[in-house]
Amino acid sequence: MCSKVIDTRASYLLVSLASGNNCNYPAAIYSIEFLDPKKRKVIWSISAPYGSSDEELELSTVTYGIIPKGFSGTTPTKLRPGQTIEILIHGVSTFGQNSLTLTLTE
Repeated sequence: MCSKVIDTRASYLLVSLASGNNCNYPAAIYSIEFLDPKKRKVIWSISAPYGSSDEELELSTVTYGIIPKGFSGTTPTKLRPGQTIEILIHGVSTFGQNSLTLTLTE
């Protein structure tokens, strides 16, 4: 799986997700957790319903705080510029999990 942060602003955190040899297909995602690594606390998460098909799990981007159609999610904690967060991505092609760590800007 290919994942990268497109926008690191605290007001609009945007993550790109893809799969395939050339990273040109949407990724099939079971869940994504955004963590405060200092506190090891989940600050926002989304998850797909159990039994979803690969097509129902497909995502190409995730914007912090916006729950994608067909997913459920928690209430997001407000992000702050300078805050470091970790993103854990669990999906069909991640063989466990894929993670990203970044410091937010504004």
